Amino acid sequence: HTMMGEFLKAITEQLGQLADKNDGNRKILQEELQALKNQFNQQDSDIKLLFGEMERKTESLGRQLEQALKGKIDEKTDELSKLLQDILSEEQEGESKHEDLRKQLNELLQCNDDVME
Repeated sequence: HTMMGEFLKAITEQLGQLADKNDGNRKILQEELQALKNQFNQQDSDIKLLFGEMERKTESLGRQLEQALKGKIDEKTDELSKLLQDILSEEQEGESKHEDLRKQLNELLQCNDDVME
């Protein structure tokens, strides 16, 4: 009878220890799970931040590129209009040079005529 009592007491103690161990393990597992959740949430928000930053940088680059292109286009347009103005003024100068040459030629021819007469 006492043997049975001792045996039951020993079993009860072991069960109690197992339950404690189980509780301990459960706590450890819950803490690990929470740590994983925190890590995941941190990574998630890091990724969101990173994406936000990438979006902003992309938009900024797009704007810079647009402005640079616009600048280049404006620059080229200016160069082109200057070139056209130069060409036009050269043509006008050319025409007046032609006129001058024609006059000189006429004068020479007249001189020639004068000489011939």
